[in-house]
Amino acid sequence: MAIIAETCTLYDKKHKGAGFRRFEQMFPKEAALIHLFHKISDQGKNYLPILMQRLESKLMLEMVAEEVSVQLPDAPIITVHDCILTTNEFQEPVKDIMYGVLYGKTGVDPGLKLENDDAKGRLKELDDTVAKDLEKIHKKEVKKIIQ
Repeated sequence: MAIIAETCTLYDKKHKGAGFRRFEQMFPKEAALIHLFHKISDQGKNYLPILMQRLESKLMLEMVAEEVSVQLPDAPIITVHDCILTTNEFQEPVKDIMYGVLYGKTGVDPGLKLENDDAKGRLKELDDTVAKDLEKIHKKEVKKIIQ
Protein backbone atom coordinates (compact mmCIF):
# COMPACT_ATOMS: atom_id res chain seq x y z
CA MET A 1 0.00 0.00 0.00
CA ALA A 2 2.73 2.49 0.91
CA ILE A 3 4.58 1.62 -2.29
CA ILE A 4 1.63 2.69 -4.43
CA ALA A 5 1.13 5.82 -2.31
CA GLU A 6 4.78 6.71 -2.80
CA THR A 7 4.48 6.19 -6.55
CA CYS A 8 1.85 8.90 -6.67
CA THR A 9 4.41 11.44 -5.50
CA LEU A 10 6.92 10.26 -8.10
CA TYR A 11 4.37 10.00 -10.87
CA ASP A 12 4.20 12.53 -13.68
CA LYS A 13 1.68 12.38 -16.47
CA LYS A 14 4.24 11.80 -19.19
CA HIS A 15 6.34 9.31 -17.18
CA LYS A 16 9.48 11.22 -18.09
CA GLY A 17 10.46 12.67 -14.70
CA ALA A 18 13.70 11.54 -13.09
CA GLY A 19 11.83 10.39 -9.99
CA PHE A 20 9.55 8.11 -11.94
CA ARG A 21 12.40 6.72 -14.05
CA ARG A 22 14.30 5.85 -10.86
CA PHE A 23 11.18 4.28 -9.39
CA GLU A 24 10.75 2.29 -12.62
CA GLN A 25 14.27 0.89 -12.25
CA MET A 26 13.67 -0.13 -8.64
CA PHE A 27 10.09 -1.40 -9.03
CA PRO A 28 9.41 -2.41 -12.64
CA LYS A 29 6.19 -4.32 -11.92
CA GLU A 30 4.69 -1.45 -9.91
CA ALA A 31 5.74 1.04 -12.59
CA ALA A 32 4.05 -1.13 -15.24
CA LEU A 33 0.87 -1.04 -13.15
CA ILE A 34 1.05 2.75 -12.99
CA HIS A 35 1.53 2.88 -16.77
CA LEU A 36 -1.56 0.70 -17.15
CA PHE A 37 -3.65 2.94 -14.90
CA HIS A 38 -2.44 5.99 -16.79
CA LYS A 39 -3.40 4.40 -20.10
CA ILE A 40 -6.86 3.49 -18.78
CA SER A 41 -7.24 6.97 -17.27
CA ASP A 42 -6.63 8.53 -20.68
CA GLN A 43 -10.08 7.20 -21.53
CA GLY A 44 -11.73 9.66 -19.15
CA LYS A 45 -11.67 8.26 -15.63
CA ASN A 46 -8.77 7.96 -13.19
CA TYR A 47 -9.03 4.52 -11.63
CA LEU A 48 -5.93 4.61 -9.41
CA PRO A 49 -7.51 6.79 -6.66
CA ILE A 50 -10.64 4.63 -6.74
CA LEU A 51 -8.54 1.48 -6.39
CA MET A 52 -6.60 3.05 -3.50
CA GLN A 53 -9.84 3.98 -1.70
CA ARG A 54 -11.21 0.47 -2.14
CA LEU A 55 -7.95 -1.06 -0.93
CA GLU A 56 -7.91 1.18 2.14
CA SER A 57 -11.53 0.34 2.85
CA LYS A 58 -10.96 -3.39 2.51
CA LEU A 59 -7.88 -3.30 4.73
CA MET A 60 -9.50 -1.22 7.46
CA LEU A 61 -13.04 -2.60 7.50
CA GLU A 62 -12.72 -6.20 6.41
CA MET A 63 -9.33 -7.00 7.86
CA VAL A 64 -8.26 -4.68 10.68
CA ALA A 65 -11.66 -3.95 12.25
CA GLU A 66 -12.68 -7.59 11.96
CA GLU A 67 -9.48 -8.75 13.66
CA VAL A 68 -9.93 -6.18 16.43
CA SER A 69 -13.48 -7.41 17.02
CA VAL A 70 -12.25 -11.01 17.23
CA GLN A 71 -9.32 -10.33 19.56
CA LEU A 72 -10.94 -7.52 21.59
CA PRO A 73 -14.70 -8.12 21.51
CA ASP A 74 -15.29 -5.53 24.26
CA ALA A 75 -13.33 -2.76 22.50
CA PRO A 76 -15.54 0.00 21.13
CA ILE A 77 -14.22 0.99 17.70
CA ILE A 78 -15.24 3.36 14.94
CA THR A 79 -13.36 3.42 11.65
CA VAL A 80 -12.80 6.76 9.93
CA HIS A 81 -10.90 6.39 6.64
CA ASP A 82 -7.46 5.10 7.67
CA CYS A 83 -8.02 5.57 11.42
CA ILE A 84 -9.67 3.62 14.21
CA LEU A 85 -11.22 5.50 17.09
CA THR A 86 -11.39 3.71 20.43
CA THR A 87 -11.19 4.43 24.14
CA ASN A 88 -7.91 5.07 25.96
CA GLU A 89 -8.12 1.63 27.55
CA PHE A 90 -7.89 -0.09 24.16
CA GLN A 91 -5.51 2.26 22.29
CA GLU A 92 -2.35 0.17 22.53
CA PRO A 93 -3.93 -3.24 21.88
CA VAL A 94 -5.88 -1.86 18.88
CA LYS A 95 -2.71 -0.24 17.54
CA ASP A 96 -0.82 -3.54 17.91
CA ILE A 97 -3.53 -5.46 16.05
CA MET A 98 -3.72 -2.78 13.36
CA TYR A 99 0.05 -2.91 12.89
CA GLY A 100 0.07 -6.70 12.69
CA VAL A 101 -2.70 -6.88 10.11
CA LEU A 102 -1.39 -4.05 7.92
CA TYR A 103 2.21 -5.27 8.01
CA GLY A 104 1.10 -8.86 7.47
CA LYS A 105 -0.99 -7.98 4.41
CA THR A 106 1.34 -5.43 2.79
CA GLY A 107 4.83 -6.25 4.06
CA VAL A 108 5.27 -2.51 4.65
CA ASP A 109 5.72 -0.79 8.02
CA PRO A 110 2.49 1.24 8.32
CA GLY A 111 4.02 3.89 10.61
CA LEU A 112 1.11 4.17 13.01
CA LYS A 113 0.74 6.81 15.70
CA LEU A 114 -1.65 7.40 18.56
CA GLU A 115 -3.56 10.64 18.81
CA ASN A 116 -5.66 11.59 21.78
CA ASP A 117 -8.84 13.25 20.66
CA ASP A 118 -10.76 15.71 22.77
CA ALA A 119 -14.27 14.24 22.58
CA LYS A 120 -15.86 17.17 24.45
CA GLY A 121 -14.23 19.61 22.04
CA ARG A 122 -15.46 17.60 19.06
CA LEU A 123 -19.00 17.54 20.45
CA LYS A 124 -18.90 21.31 20.95
CA GLU A 125 -17.73 21.75 17.34
CA LEU A 126 -20.57 19.52 16.19
CA ASP A 127 -23.11 21.46 18.28
CA ASP A 128 -21.83 24.77 16.88
CA THR A 129 -22.00 23.46 13.30
CA VAL A 130 -25.55 22.18 13.79
CA ALA A 131 -26.60 25.49 15.36
CA LYS A 132 -25.15 27.45 12.40
CA ASP A 133 -26.81 25.13 9.88
CA LEU A 134 -30.17 25.43 11.63
CA GLU A 135 -29.82 29.21 11.69
CA LYS A 136 -29.18 29.26 7.92
CA ILE A 137 -32.20 27.04 7.31
CA HIS A 138 -34.34 29.21 9.56
CA LYS A 139 -33.27 32.40 7.72
CA LYS A 140 -34.10 30.82 4.33
CA GLU A 141 -37.53 29.72 5.57
CA VAL A 142 -38.26 33.17 7.02
CA LYS A 143 -37.29 34.75 3.67
CA LYS A 144 -39.69 32.43 1.85
CA ILE A 145 -42.53 33.38 4.21
CA ILE A 146 -41.86 37.11 3.86
CA GLN A 147 -41.69 36.99 0.07
